[in-house]
Amino acid sequence: MRGDSFARFALAHGPNIPERCAPLLDWANRRLAEGTWSFCRVQEARTGTDGIYRGWNGQRYHGLNFAAQDYLGLAQDPRVIDAARGAIDAFGLHGAGSEVNGGTTPPADELARRLAEWLGQTHCIIFPTGWAAGYAAIRGLVRKPDHVVIDRLAHNCLREGALASGASITAFDHNNVTSLRQELERIRLLDDKAAILVVVESLYSMDSDGPDLKEIVAAARDHAAYILLDCAHDLGIFGRAGTGLADEAGVLDEIDFIVGSFSKVLATTGGFMASRWRQCTLSVQAFGQSNTFSNQLGPIQAATALRTLEIVASQEGERLRVQVLATAEHFRTLLEQEGATCIGRPSALIPVLTGSEKVGREITRRLAEDGILVNFIEYPAVALGASRLRLQISPQHGALDLNSVAKRIGAELRSHRPVSEHSLTMA
Repeated sequence: MRGDSFARFALAHGPNIPERCAPLLDWANRRLAEGTWSFCRVQEARTGTDGIYRGWNGQRYHGLNFAAQDYLGLAQDPRVIDAARGAIDAFGLHGAGSEVNGGTTPPADELARRLAEWLGQTHCIIFPTGWAAGYAAIRGLVRKPDHVVIDRLAHNCLREGALASGASITAFDHNNVTSLRQELERIRLLDDKAAILVVVESLYSMDSDGPDLKEIVAAARDHAAYILLDCAHDLGIFGRAGTGLADEAGVLDEIDFIVGSFSKVLATTGGFMASRWRQCTLSVQAFGQSNTFSNQLGPIQAATALRTLEIVASQEGERLRVQVLATAEHFRTLLEQEGATCIGRPSALIPVLTGSEKVGREITRRLAEDGILVNFIEYPAVALGASRLRLQISPQHGALDLNSVAKRIGAELRSHRPVSEHSLTMA
């Protein structure tokens, strides 16, 4: 069942740690020799629609870049770069401490205030990464007697935060409000005293889909539960002024805790948690671990995110949102016309199913050799046998490029279809 995948090595055991890790490296090196190891590449040029990557074996790939998380194309905006340079001149390279120990510089302090204001919250805290924010929010809010009810496909940082909290964890079926209600009702019948935290994402990056947030809110309220929403992949792309799918659904002011990342739209690393309760953000600062025991986001990153946020929330940001979503819809149509299966809703993410890991790896290799750079997603990020290409777009991707790339991906997918499927298509 594990086949040729990371799953083969997940349960490696034995007294000698280097020895038990060696088969994984051997497997990676075999894939490297075949040209199907697409991970841990080094990016040798500025992020943009034109990319240069260097693989483990030193081979360079140059071409159209659909592998970058820069959803509004602001990572190389001169105004954003100038803001980063200005932060160096004013505050140096580093806050030199955690938030609790005085590591917050003025750009980080202002960024927290502006994020809270943007999202209609009263308090916001900043983290060095988006992963740290998701982990700490759950780790710091719930305790051992509590319950976390979480979507089965929730991000790793959310699942790890739930595990670390010591709370009882219940997974409900992906985006299934009926399943959520059943689990909440079961828990409340057994325990009417403990806190329940419902954990969902507004846009899941592997499938480009999300739940009915109105129904999620209603289910939580009917069972006296709180809601933590991860909006990493929709913030800046949807909603009024880019405030995300919760705003689009009309429930932004009903979400109790909001976490997100700067690395998708705000052009830098870092993450945040926002809430209307100062006591809750303080609890996360005190008990979430990754805030207290990591250095605070530096002035360069904070100033970058702050300047990018100004653009995202402006009329220019609205124009970029309209453009990237129109590009996404057009690109999906082109891909589907070529026989590709694109899943989810139009967003800056376009997952294209390949199914077999072997097929997906080969397609990714051939595309890279032809100057089309994409991310290949396989187990454990998705289920075994459910591999996919994940294309990530920005407003800067041009129509002619999209057309040629769709045709190339379609041709690759068709060439790898089973003979029986070709026969059915021809018939």
